[in-house]
Amino acid sequence: MIVNRDCGMLEQVEHGRTGLIVDLPDHAAVETHLRSLRASPEARAKLGNTAREYVAETYSLAVIGQGLLRALSEAE
Repeated sequence: MIVNRDCGMLEQVEHGRTGLIVDLPDHAAVETHLRSLRASPEARAKLGNTAREYVAETYSLAVIGQGLLRALSEAE
């Protein structure tokens, strides 16, 4: 995933680990990242796998449900 600093997703993306972050007007950086990812199936797989693991650990229904249950029990 390539996101820009001006349009959100910064909470979900750690540059170089779960995706890539660029500045909105920096078209050259976007092109560079796309070319780099196209040239390296290993880099694409690593970013994708790490991002998938992060989402499962942070945003799965089980994790969100547990957090909601904790919040509700603390509110009592």
